[in-house]
Amino acid sequence: MKNNPIGHFSSLTRKLIIGIVAFSALITFVTTGFQLYGNYQRDVIDIESRFQQIEHVHLDGIVRQVWIADEKDIMHEIQVIIKLPDISHIQIVEPDGNRIEVGVVQSEKVLEKTFPLTYTYRDNLVPLGELRVQATLKEIYQKLYDQVWVILVSNAVKTFLVSGFIILFVHLLLHRHLHRIAEHAHELSVESLSEKIELDRKKSNLANEDELDYLVNSINRMQDNIHRSVKEIRDKDNTIHLLLDTTASAIFGIDHAGKCTFANRACFSSLGYESEKDLLGVEMHEKINALNEEGAALELDKRIFVKTINSQKPIHRNDEIFWKANGGAMNVECWCYPMFKEAEFTGAVVSFVDITRRRKVEKELEEYKLHLEELVDKRTKKLKMVNTELESFCYSVSHDLRSPLRAINGFSQILVQDMDVMKEEDRLDYLDRIASAADNMGLLIESLLELSRITRQKKLKLEFVNVSKLAKDILEKLIHADGLDNVNYSIEENLICKGDENLVVIVLNNLLENAIKYSAKKATIEINVGQKKINDTTVFFVTDNGAGFEQEYVNKIFEPFQRLHQEKDYSGMGIGLATVRRIVDRHGGSIWAEGVADSGATFYFTFENKEILEQGDNSDIKLLSQA
Repeated sequence: MKNNPIGHFSSLTRKLIIGIVAFSALITFVTTGFQLYGNYQRDVIDIESRFQQIEHVHLDGIVRQVWIADEKDIMHEIQVIIKLPDISHIQIVEPDGNRIEVGVVQSEKVLEKTFPLTYTYRDNLVPLGELRVQATLKEIYQKLYDQVWVILVSNAVKTFLVSGFIILFVHLLLHRHLHRIAEHAHELSVESLSEKIELDRKKSNLANEDELDYLVNSINRMQDNIHRSVKEIRDKDNTIHLLLDTTASAIFGIDHAGKCTFANRACFSSLGYESEKDLLGVEMHEKINALNEEGAALELDKRIFVKTINSQKPIHRNDEIFWKANGGAMNVECWCYPMFKEAEFTGAVVSFVDITRRRKVEKELEEYKLHLEELVDKRTKKLKMVNTELESFCYSVSHDLRSPLRAINGFSQILVQDMDVMKEEDRLDYLDRIASAADNMGLLIESLLELSRITRQKKLKLEFVNVSKLAKDILEKLIHADGLDNVNYSIEENLICKGDENLVVIVLNNLLENAIKYSAKKATIEINVGQKKINDTTVFFVTDNGAGFEQEYVNKIFEPFQRLHQEKDYSGMGIGLATVRRIVDRHGGSIWAEGVADSGATFYFTFENKEILEQGDNSDIKLLSQA
């Protein structure tokens, strides 16, 4: 049975009538409300004006009568006021509590106004109480009640007359034409697309077209467009087949049983077949997806085409193996999308890309990533160690710089406070101490700058260095400078290392200078420089017979400003061994020490960490050089 378009538009007409009536009723109520509210505001303004009249006309007279306490005249005055429209109650309240009032007090629907009563006596304001005036709104409300129906009915009649005219006009002007348009649209089919719709009305020229003309012309144009679209769809269907054969992506289709329904040129070419006929009707999961990468049979439920058919859901895999006609395997990234016709599963469309070369590159990148992660892990551990050392270094610097500052500050305050009573020799002594503290601070700062200059060098100049020759030259200079004649030293021949010669000189100079300094109290100073193999690594050493140290404190001697001996016994700032360790670290080596109190010490160091040497720099040292 055909649907009745008249019923549809009858329903639309009913909705239109209901909407217009509802809107008209809303307009009626709103306009009535605004009109009543305006009347109410006007009446309230009238009462306010009466309050002003009382204030301007009667208030002064009441004040005078209250001042002379003439109750008769007061009553006469308020009797005049009570006769004003809407005034319901007047009350005069004097400071002593005495009240004069007329009228009836209202408990609701009132407006009240209070006027203070003050009298000017000898330029002074004398409070006499207050005048309370109450006006009732009952008559205003009653007048509004009387007006509401008149206003409501008159507005309703006007509004609904206009609404009725609009409904009639719309019905006569639009409904019959919309009915005709609905009938035409209901009977329209692909075969009748050439039949144009026409309305039973005077045809307008192009300049005077209205909305109905525009609607009819649009429907006619739509029919022409649909007609052209049908033809275009048929042409596009042929074009799609052409595109499938010319696209570079490999695409084929399978039915609900997994058999190939079509295959484009890129598909059968990449699989090594001559034409689409070689694949049509073939179970693709058996033809190209039956084996895994090792050539073993792949379980049926793990084959991507079978999984799509069973789940009827799209599947994407980037680790599939497809087998070519020649028996070769290729890595593919594969997309398999199910097809439905009227909610019934009909098969799937499969597209794939040969990623054999990409897999090879990804494997190489993965290997590189593993190597990179190991390198990053090593560098992270090194950085954590350096950060810990940096914290200790900063603490030591702040602590050691604070000591001379405290001395300078303390002695300066003493001089300022006791200058007048202090003896000359005491003043000179304090000034000497201040100068000594300043010199000490200068040495600390100079030591820090020296450490910074050494470790700030951006790139090592690596070359083979003759450690034996350098050690001999340095020892002879130190012995000559100090005028020593009790030094016996032994330097092994042909000690060779790979490093930056300028920095190696600093290492040897600090170690040999310390060996002489801490052995100065011995009758004969014994110093040995040599090398030995430890775990296939060449280790250099410097040995002395000096003051030595307790082995439990060995880690402190390489920290800046850390000293194991009193400064009065052995001079120095505690920077030398810290500098040595920075230089050894930059060469990728390590340094450690062994000692016995009063029996000498041996310092071991290496330059043979090839990984660090190949990098040519050590960012950890940079951090310390910026401290």
